[in-house]
Amino acid sequence: MKHKIDIKKIIMLQVIVFIYSIGSVLSKVASSQMKESGIFSFQFIGLLFCMIMILAFYALFWQKLLKTTDLTIAYANKGMVLFWSLLWSVLLFHEAVTIFNVLGIVLIIIGILVVTGND
Repeated sequence: MKHKIDIKKIIMLQVIVFIYSIGSVLSKVASSQMKESGIFSFQFIGLLFCMIMILAFYALFWQKLLKTTDLTIAYANKGMVLFWSLLWSVLLFHEAVTIFNVLGIVLIIIGILVVTGND
């Protein structure tokens, strides 16, 4: 059974997933900062606070979106966090991307398209 969803919901889902991925970026930066300055440094505590605020914002809006969206579609789209994480790793941290990373993201996108019924 295919689930149809309008483009506005898909965009809202992606914005929320995008915000969630920013928490991962802050987590990586905070980890580096903790190694550099220690667990009680103002930089680490500030990054930790920002990360918690972003995750709280994400959790609030994710719950609101779940009230009006089919769970199958919402959780299928949550898989896009891997795309955003890969993008951040390349753009911000200059990490290498393998063909397997790209193939994995393509499979996730195909899966989302199959679940949402968007051709």
